[in-house]
Amino acid sequence: MSEELNVEKISTEKDLDRFQKIELQPNHKALGKKCRADLPNVLYALDEIEDAEIAWDDIREGRMVLAGYLIEVGDIKVRRVERIGYAAQTFEVGKEVKVDISLVLDMSLDSALLSKGLARDIIRRIQQRRKDRDLDIEAAINLDVWLPLGCPELAEVDWAWVKAETRADPATLHSGEPDDTSEDSEVESFTVDTDTIYFRVK
Repeated sequence: MSEELNVEKISTEKDLDRFQKIELQPNHKALGKKCRADLPNVLYALDEIEDAEIAWDDIREGRMVLAGYLIEVGDIKVRRVERIGYAAQTFEVGKEVKVDISLVLDMSLDSALLSKGLARDIIRRIQQRRKDRDLDIEAAINLDVWLPLGCPELAEVDWAWVKAETRADPATLHSGEPDDTSEDSEVESFTVDTDTIYFRVK
């Protein structure tokens, strides 16, 4: 499943607080009735709250006062949002018994993930060229790949993966751009984010 979804690891987690946090938003209708002309002051004080978790506990315990007004549960709307670096979606499953399931993606990147993602992109492009040329599945190819300056580094283990998956022997990894990128040079290219990757299959 991990490979199908193009993710590094799949695991289950019961503590969603690791990935999500709450935001406190005003119930303008309720606060408007309570505070009237002082509503702007209350909204400003609410916006200045730094720790929403602690503030929400205080509201539920009847300890939250903003601009001289006691803030109650009905005065606030609570919204769950992802913490920085995560993306999440919650959906309902089941017919007789409804269960909420949340899918969370850790969007943080490190050099190892960038390298593996780059290798996967290179493999996909080369395999498509093998298919276009109707090559036998065991047929070896000559491969050259050029990575531009500033491109994520391709780790040795991932370059070995590229060579094994594409049956490339010999295979050479270059830094920079090829000398000839004209249409008749047999050099092709694709873009990953802002980087142009060149390759040649023979």
